[in-house]
Amino acid sequence: MKETGPENEGAGPKYPGLFPFAWKPLSDGRHADPACNEKNIELIRALGLIDTSFHEPLEDRDELTREWHYLDAKVNVLLSMVSQLLTSQTPLPKPHWLTMGYHDISWCCQQPPDEGSAVIVELYPSRDIPTPLRFSGSAISIIKADDSYHVTARLDHMTGLLQQEWERFVFTGHRREVASKQSTSGN
Repeated sequence: MKETGPENEGAGPKYPGLFPFAWKPLSDGRHADPACNEKNIELIRALGLIDTSFHEPLEDRDELTREWHYLDAKVNVLLSMVSQLLTSQTPLPKPHWLTMGYHDISWCCQQPPDEGSAVIVELYPSRDIPTPLRFSGSAISIIKADDSYHVTARLDHMTGLLQQEWERFVFTGHRREVASKQSTSGN
């Protein structure tokens, strides 16, 4: 069984990237409710399905496989059209450079939360789908860096299933980042 206590925070791969992102303090002590966790699970799973597509050559394939490829292409066109429509109607927050881990998320900002304070973070994992992942967390590290602050928040109140899906999301993003670096460096 995997330990998720404070001693393991920061463990595991990190997924850096530029994402529309916002945070706000939680002054009333509320945290993400179970419905929010369910929405997060659904969104992460949907992103995984959308990212999965057929990458096999169509030659030497049976008629059914070619038909599936054709349907997949049509669905992708429809998703693209719907996402353009939704994105044009839903303003996204300003993109931030983030570093996501299995138990935390880090960003830089001009006005940080107080260390130890509760926050809600909203991360838009896909520019094509203007739906955020929302997590409650605790600001566990605030570091002054030149003219901004580097904030790390521990993600709190994640159910077992949400934690699994989040770890899969972070690991997949990390793996893609590593592959991208290797392909650009010529290795």
